[in-house]
Amino acid sequence: MPNGSTQVATFPGGVSTTSVILPAGLISTDRFEFTAGSPSYIFSLPARSDLRFFGGGVVNNSSSINYFTVGGGTTYSYLRLYNTASTGLNTEIATNSYGRIYFNDNSNAGNANILNNTGGCTIFQQNINANSANITNFPGGYTYFYNTSSARQALINNNYRLYFYNDATADQATINNNPGGATYFYHNT
Repeated sequence: MPNGSTQVATFPGGVSTTSVILPAGLISTDRFEFTAGSPSYIFSLPARSDLRFFGGGVVNNSSSINYFTVGGGTTYSYLRLYNTASTGLNTEIATNSYGRIYFNDNSNAGNANILNNTGGCTIFQQNINANSANITNFPGGYTYFYNTSSARQALINNNYRLYFYNDATADQATINNNPGGATYFYHNT
């Protein structure tokens, strides 16, 4: 696994669906790039793992869906996107207890399917947008928008908590507050 903010991890076709448990500790990369014809990959980020994308993010040139599972233990694990990194097409990310996804700088959620399970959360900071992502907060799952971030045109199914702080906006997003779901706006005065 490449480890450096300008390095690229390439995942080729010609193999069967592959499960990858990432090691604890910091892994930095420009992007994970999936070539045409590559199968589905399933990445697990266990306790104390911190995967950071600094450039392309998740670039999927195949029709296969790639899965990321963040957290699920009693210690935090992180998936972080910086600069203009995106989660791209055909990507599903599930956060579980102590799992966190951070979108920073000018990154975006692309068209990802994000599932925040009990104790998991997704955080959009700075000048971020959720783009056209599908975000589901299951009971006990959270999504936060801070600063000038925007839900853009996301579809958000909220079964627990959704927060907008500072100058963050819902923009043109579709927000479904289901039973047990609540959306809060805390803006600057």
